[in-house]
Amino acid sequence: MCPVMNNQRDGFMRYAINKSEVNYWPNRFNHIPPNPDAKGALINFEQKVAGIKQRLNAPKFKEYYNQAQLFLNSLAPHEYEHLVGALTFELSKCDDEIVTHNMIKRLNDIDFELAKV
Repeated sequence: MCPVMNNQRDGFMRYAINKSEVNYWPNRFNHIPPNPDAKGALINFEQKVAGIKQRLNAPKFKEYYNQAQLFLNSLAPHEYEHLVGALTFELSKCDDEIVTHNMIKRLNDIDFELAKV
């Protein structure tokens, strides 16, 4: 327990106390999705617009794994072995199959050879 009780859980000036197991979305339990109709949430203002009224992201925003792949490819052989050892050590302590399965899926998205180790 933290000896400082300053109500700053989840960031500065956060005073709501969530009573859930998890306080983020998406989560491994797939429950408590964000509620778009929640009171005080942003509401889309209906307005006639000539043309397309959308916010589009550039295709670069869909490149989820490039940075991790670049990092992995930049490692020297001994650094790669350190990474493999660290991942193996941390995942060997995990008792939850869902977490292990999801981690291996993410590693496979980055590098198939790393996921096989």
